Amino acid sequence: MCPLSANTHGIDFLSFCISDYETKRVIFKVGGDAPPPAMPANIDLTDENSYRKIRYDFSEDVLRLPTIATR
Repeated sequence: MCPLSANTHGIDFLSFCISDYETKRVIFKVGGDAPPPAMPANIDLTDENSYRKIRYDFSEDVLRLPTIATR
């Protein structure tokens, strides 16, 4: 990943969504009207890489889906 300082054009990712491709059921969503994911208690705010990550914890039924969609 690039450091935050490399974003010289001011590009922001405003939302991200993962869904079941066939049923369109939303599996994960962040941004927009979705609440932010929980922040770990031991996050180091001086290390930008530690707060630029999302930890996904999907159930077995999600991992068995034949196809997912992202947007």
